[in-house]
Parts: sequence; structure tokens; C-alpha cells
Amino acid sequence: MNRSLAILLKQVLKTRHLLAVFFVAILLFGNMQAQAGGRPVGKKRLFIIATSSYFFNDQYWDENGKVTSYDNNGKYSTFSLSLSAEYGFSRRVSLIASLPYSVNFFKNSVNSTTVGSLGDASIGMSYYIANIAYRTYFSVQTNFLFPVYHNTDSLNHGYGDVGANVQFLASGDFKIGEKSFSFSGTVGASQYIGDLAPLQLSFSGTLGFTITKKDQVSLTETTASSFSPSKAFDPTSPVPAKDFTYSEITATIAHNISRNKSFFLSGTRFIVGKNTGIGNTLSLGYAYKF
Repeated sequence: MNRSLAILLKQVLKTRHLLAVFFVAILLFGNMQAQAGGRPVGKKRLFIIATSSYFFNDQYWDENGKVTSYDNNGKYSTFSLSLSAEYGFSRRVSLIASLPYSVNFFKNSVNSTTVGSLGDASIGMSYYIANIAYRTYFSVQTNFLFPVYHNTDSLNHGYGDVGANVQFLASGDFKIGEKSFSFSGTVGASQYIGDLAPLQLSFSGTLGFTITKKDQVSLTETTASSFSPSKAFDPTSPVPAKDFTYSEITATIAHNISRNKSFFLSGTRFIVGKNTGIGNTLSLGYAYKF
């Protein structure tokens, strides 16, 4: 058996009760790259999304944006699962929450390490502001961010700080001739509280095209920047730098199984950055709306 797979299975068995929930969620609900976005989820409706993804790389950008390879032919990868949900209290207000889990692998010709843990969970509210002709929707979301792991002197899983996030979202659809298109955009800001805690800004925009009534393709560009007096970056650690920048492109194929069920397959490539990995991400999943 492949060593990385064997290590992953060992981590899963260590947390089998928790991960069983994630795997059942993936099998039943799967994943969808875009959540409800600017669109209202509906009163007393529940929207659940489960995501599984695999990131891998053998190079990174240093603090000056220089492409650098890991020492001793090193390779880094992350297998992650996340579960998120949105419940509509009314036509405008909904509760949102998410919980991630990841297993990080680093291996070179000298040694190897494996670190698995829960990540930073979030819980918050979404308010749907307005719509234009029921085709374009606008909303604002606020989230409380908090760690569901414990850092030690010898091992860190994340920043270990609480924080807050606000996002402004828009989504809609339009036609050019007989062709149907969709779009969405998100502008967000996050502030952590703690020693040298970072301020993070992000933007993403998506353009989608409907192939058939049940199949869509889309292209998403995401840019994120984090600002902190701390410029430290360990590319072999699961903890991201507090000061970084990156842009990535994601291509997605989505299929609607029925009115309330969808799944997708996507691939992401990091195209530019500093203090972050140069890698690729493959994602697969499914979404369900009750």
C-alpha cells in the first residue's frame, strides 16, 4: 500500500467517529463549489454542502515571490474535508456554519511528517439585502471564527486565534441569445485577534455557462492577501503564513441530479503569490437542499 495512503488511513482510524460524519455527509450530500451565495436559501430550508479536496505541490513562493523548491526533493500535500450548512430563519435571514478537517503530509529524502486535525470553524449570519428582477441577488454575511484544535509548543495546527469575517456577495444569471450564463462575486475581510494577528482581504469572481439543463461549467478567479508584521513562513507546516498573497484559477464542471441535488468536480491552480505554496487542488463533492 502507498505510504501516504496508509498514513491517511491511520489518521482516519484515530478519529473514526468524527470522520464518519464527514464521509456520510459526502456520500449523502457531496459538494458544490458555490454555496447559496447572494441568493436566499428560503424560509425553513436547510442547505448542506460537504467538500473533499486534495492539494499537492513541490514548490512555493518565498516572501519576495521567488519560486523555491523544497530541500531534499521535498513534496507537500493536504487531504481535507469540510462540512458547511445554511438554514433559513426567514426569507432574508439565515444561520451559516462550517467545520473543516485536514491531514497534511510532508516528505523528502531525509524524513516525513504527518499532521491531522480539525481547523478553524465558523458560525454566523447571512442577510439577503435585495434583488434585481429576481435574477440578481445581493447579501452580506458575518462570521465568528474560532479554532477547534489545540496548539502546543512542538506542534501548531493553525493560528490558534479567534477572529471575525464579513463578506459581501452577489450572484445572478443572464442570457446572450439562446445561451444561459451565471455569475457570482464575493468581497471579504477577516481580522484575527492575537499576537501579530493578521488582517485578511479576499475577492473572487465566477462566470458560468449552462451546457444543458443539468450541466454547467464555470471559471473562478480568487485573490487573497493577508497582512501582518510577522513575515515568517514555514512551507512544511500546516499553519499558513500571517503575511501572504496569492491568486488562483479554478475550473469546475457541475451536474444537477435533481432540483435539490448537485455534485461537482473542480481543479485549481495557484498562479502567483508570496509566502504560499505553488500547487494544484482537486475537489469532488455534492450538495443537498432540504
